[in-house]
Amino acid sequence: TDVPIGVLTVSLVLDVLGQPVGADVALLVGVLSIIAAAVTGLADYTDTDGTARMRATVHSTLMIVALVLFAISLAIRAGNPTDRAVPVALVVIGYLVMATSAAIGGDLVFLIGTQVNRHAWRGAGAKWIALDLGDLTDIPEGGPTRAKAGVNTLVLVRTGETILALHETCAHAG
Repeated sequence: TDVPIGVLTVSLVLDVLGQPVGADVALLVGVLSIIAAAVTGLADYTDTDGTARMRATVHSTLMIVALVLFAISLAIRAGNPTDRAVPVALVVIGYLVMATSAAIGGDLVFLIGTQVNRHAWRGAGAKWIALDLGDLTDIPEGGPTRAKAGVNTLVLVRTGETILALHETCAHAG
């Protein structure tokens, strides 16, 4: 997602500086990179639900609108117009739509934790929590055993004198 924003920023700056060839090439790369980012976004979208899914839907819809605006600008530019006001205006509007969408996408990752870590926003606190072994007086060698640490459900595995603990659900979202 950084590539489309970066390349489209370059395109916009080059348009303002009166460098049409560079702006057009950057816009083409930006459109292609949005399409590539959409493929990975679609893969992430299939694993979202609830509030994250609603925000992801808004994010993807806005990105499609921005992509259409960029594509129309690119098509107009392909005709080599003498007045570039309309294609540049379309890029400016598309850029603003994309920036809004990027803010929503940032919320998905940094506020909700989508596709980052399933446990990062669980509310367990920043301090270590003592492991409650409950009725487990002896953890069997080599096999998984369920335990709780605060709100976290864990899987314990003993290897000799070492006890390894992991969340019951994998932290990765894919």
